[in-house]
Amino acid sequence: MKHILNLSLMLLFFCNAALKAEPNLKYLPGYVIQLNGDTLKGQLLSQTSKNAGERCVLKTEAGEDKTFLPGEIYGYRYEGGKYFVTKEIQKDSLNKKTVFLEYLIKGITSIYYSFDVVEHYYAEKDGIGLIELTEEEKMRKIDDKKFVVPAQTKGKLAYIMQDCPDVKRDIQNIRLNHNSLKKLAEAYHKKVCNTESCIIYEKSDVSLQLQWNIFAGYSINQYNFGGQVYTDNVNNYQIGAGIKLSNLFMFDEHLNLRVNVSVGKDVKYSTVTLNDNVSFVTIEYDDVWYVLNKKDYGSNGLDLLPSIRARVDVLNLNLPITLNKDIPLTKRTTLFCGVGLANKFILSQYEKFKIVEFHKLYGHSINTWLMGVAANVGMEAKWFGNHSFQISAGYEYLQDFRSTADQIYKLHNNQFSIQLGVLL
Repeated sequence: MKHILNLSLMLLFFCNAALKAEPNLKYLPGYVIQLNGDTLKGQLLSQTSKNAGERCVLKTEAGEDKTFLPGEIYGYRYEGGKYFVTKEIQKDSLNKKTVFLEYLIKGITSIYYSFDVVEHYYAEKDGIGLIELTEEEKMRKIDDKKFVVPAQTKGKLAYIMQDCPDVKRDIQNIRLNHNSLKKLAEAYHKKVCNTESCIIYEKSDVSLQLQWNIFAGYSINQYNFGGQVYTDNVNNYQIGAGIKLSNLFMFDEHLNLRVNVSVGKDVKYSTVTLNDNVSFVTIEYDDVWYVLNKKDYGSNGLDLLPSIRARVDVLNLNLPITLNKDIPLTKRTTLFCGVGLANKFILSQYEKFKIVEFHKLYGHSINTWLMGVAANVGMEAKWFGNHSFQISAGYEYLQDFRSTADQIYKLHNNQFSIQLGVLL
């Protein structure tokens, strides 16, 4: 009975310990990168280096635990911290193994780390592939005498970085640890690459980054009233502000979202011309009726004109939202291009300018909300301090998608713009 009691107490102790251990599992914000580039966000199980190389455990937003093995996903990353990717390593002269390697630094030469019973470091470079740097000293026996064969770590690094003699001394002083290898890889990258900085993943911040920008711009607008009449290119002056959202897309650090808001003012007057394929259009301007008519079909006493100089006087609010790709040219200069959606809200217009058929349909000659597509290309340059100067050119094509009227009664707006600004 006494033995049974003692055994029961021991079982109770271990069960209690196990119950207490389960809640102590630590999860950190992170995401999984799937093989197709899509990401799954959630909470990643915090693991030792050995376990981290063998599996990834993601607690989804629904609270479900999903386990991924090397090769099933591209990799996974803790927000603001460690990054693991799938790699195939050589276990011995005959066997290979797929594991998760910790990405220490990404550059011309990238460095990885793993741990099983000992530490392993790897270097990777385009054209050379993945090479293990870790190598134990070996003993060789010749004529009953033992000789120590030194590790080839420094020789391997010298071979990988042979295009940069300036790091030879650094290689000779290398130590197989995180800091020493990252410092070497970063120094090598800076000497051989002038387009972009290397990325140290343990230090990089992958949380959402927001930058503000202010700008002024000039654009030309053309309004085409359903193929009936069109304006000449109207000068428009803009002032605005916007935001750039980076680190939205975990599979590509160079993708970002830009949202700009600007107020634009057209010059007051524009020439309104009849399209060639239209017989006539009636316009009421400053309480006077006009018929735009290139061929005399009869006017009932109204003035016949091919065009009219009229006051349009539009004040508008522009809201383009574009997905952009940054293309580093140098460490301080970046080219970007993007496509997206455009919105234009007409805040005011000259109400005594009326294209009669349009005004009957919409109550305005120019619709108050236009939507369409936007495209832009530009350059950012960080030449002075921490602020980037920005120049961009853009195009927007807009119309009133809310209307179910025939295309001949829909307004089409083409806008070309150029903007100068500062990214704060």
